[in-house]
Amino acid sequence: DRLLLNLATWLTNESWNVDADSDNKSWFDRPVTELARRILNRYHKMLHRHGPAVLTMPIEERHEVRILVKKLRYAVDFFATLFPAKTSRPYLQSLSSLQEELGALNDAATTQGLLQSFHGDDALSVAFISGWSARGMEDNLKTMNTAWHKFYRCSPFWSE
Repeated sequence: DRLLLNLATWLTNESWNVDADSDNKSWFDRPVTELARRILNRYHKMLHRHGPAVLTMPIEERHEVRILVKKLRYAVDFFATLFPAKTSRPYLQSLSSLQEELGALNDAATTQGLLQSFHGDDALSVAFISGWSARGMEDNLKTMNTAWHKFYRCSPFWSE
């Protein structure tokens, strides 16, 4: 109860927006869905620019795409309740699948990097793990291709 009372007092006081410039203050009078659409569109377009090239790009670039997917996912999770669940669910599911596949590829790439530091310890074990990881990476590239195309075909649920 005390937390809610303190929050209400803070919001009513309006001291939280004193330092906002006029461009940012203009957002205070607009519907939050307008801000949500702006943010979601920005991340969605940034991600779409990568297109199918995500399958062939270097590991470092793919990691940057993974971070972008995470940012979009956080934004979608945050704003999804402003829109009907029926329309947001398919987009969120395809984005989640893409994030999972990119995460698995990143894990495999990290494993390969770590194995380089063990080259003299137990060569047979390192070779076995390296081969197993490389095969997994090939499988993940196939499933990521499917996840990417599914996401790419998903319409933004926030569009009017």
